[in-house]
Amino acid sequence: MTEWSHAVRAKQKEETCGWIGCTRKGEGSAHMFSRKIDSLRLAVENGAWLCTEHHRTLDRAPDKRKLLMIKLLVGEEVFAILYEVWMKTRFPGNFRKLPPRSEDFEI
Repeated sequence: MTEWSHAVRAKQKEETCGWIGCTRKGEGSAHMFSRKIDSLRLAVENGAWLCTEHHRTLDRAPDKRKLLMIKLLVGEEVFAILYEVWMKTRFPGNFRKLPPRSEDFEI
């Protein structure tokens, strides 16, 4: 396990999966937003301790649904920061700081 994974694991109080309502044992750290984004790769806030099933669910989710999942996993404040960094990498130079809109999420 990497130093980042250990830090993500340590921020969670229990060994269970961080997915709301899941009681399975967490098995690994998952990046919320892509680890290809240098400024988020080692950010502990960009990680969650998940079971294999929920890690896979997060990885395979379409963007709109994934954004909602991330928001539920990390909370509103952390999500807003991560979202801003993610948006800046998608639209460099054309980014205005705007809060996420409800239509950004598929419910």
